[in-house]
Amino acid sequence: MKLQDGAGRRFRPSPHFLGGFLFVAITIIAAWIAIWDLHGERIADETKNTKNLAVVLAEQTARAIQAVDLVVQETQGMILAAGVIDPHQFKLRLGTEEVHHFLLDRLHGLPQANSVALLDDTGKIVNFSRAWPVPVIDASDRDFYGYLREHNDPGTFIGVPVVNKVSGAWVIMLTRRVSGPNGEFLGIAAGVVEARYFEDFYQAITTNEGESVSLFRRDGTLLARYPHIEKMLGEKISTESPWYKHLANGGGTYQTPGYVGGIPRIISVQPLREYPLAKPWAFRKTWLSPPGAASRSRSRLARSAQLSGSRSSSEPLRCNSAGLRTAKHGFADSR
Repeated sequence: MKLQDGAGRRFRPSPHFLGGFLFVAITIIAAWIAIWDLHGERIADETKNTKNLAVVLAEQTARAIQAVDLVVQETQGMILAAGVIDPHQFKLRLGTEEVHHFLLDRLHGLPQANSVALLDDTGKIVNFSRAWPVPVIDASDRDFYGYLREHNDPGTFIGVPVVNKVSGAWVIMLTRRVSGPNGEFLGIAAGVVEARYFEDFYQAITTNEGESVSLFRRDGTLLARYPHIEKMLGEKISTESPWYKHLANGGGTYQTPGYVGGIPRIISVQPLREYPLAKPWAFRKTWLSPPGAASRSRSRLARSAQLSGSRSSSEPLRCNSAGLRTAKHGFADSR
């Protein structure tokens, strides 16, 4: 049987077919390159805006903390001016109602401060602005007490956030050691700040879904975060995170492959001057800003400045090393 003509021939594409195929391929590749370039431009813009916001938020957070630290320093000075030279005098002279009113007066015009407290050399509260008579509270299990008891450090020590034994709220302790004439440990002056104060402030700044702002100690311990994640407060970032390197270098940005949800992210780290704190801002690497994002970022900068003016003291303060970290998309993004 004879095969029909052409049945056994191979298909040979015409020059017109090859040209068309090549044209389509080039078009697809060009479109992909254009999209990738646009994506890179958007990421670059967001990285710049993120860094600017981190700088502003770091300064504002530092001012809020410094205002509380001024009160702690003033209280520390009052104790020394009272001539307290040993632990017994610390308890006797500072456990009065007059001193309670002194502490209470220090809180006027300071919304970020929850209370001011005086602790003796055993870690028990001697006086407290929040209540009179003073409730029986033992803080000897707190990290700030253990550190200041063993170290004659003149600077501020910021404790790990804990649930307040009186109010039930998460609080951050700004503490300073009170020492005797020969450097002996007499007690502690402490300012108590609710973590919610910072979380409410950060909430007012974040405008895009999924953004977050966090406040850390320089050792990587989370102090406050919006959105709030209960189980992460007081926990540390992984020691393998590049966050520590950038913080040590005075701040910067870096990328993560996506430890949370498998989404790559870019994080900006900005240290707080003169406090043992740090703050990052991060966003999804795959996220593209919609039109007008740049103008909204400028609006957020202006709004954060206005909020700062209404929330914290404008008086300059002194303290000791810190860093600030703001992050879109979460605490674990920095790992």
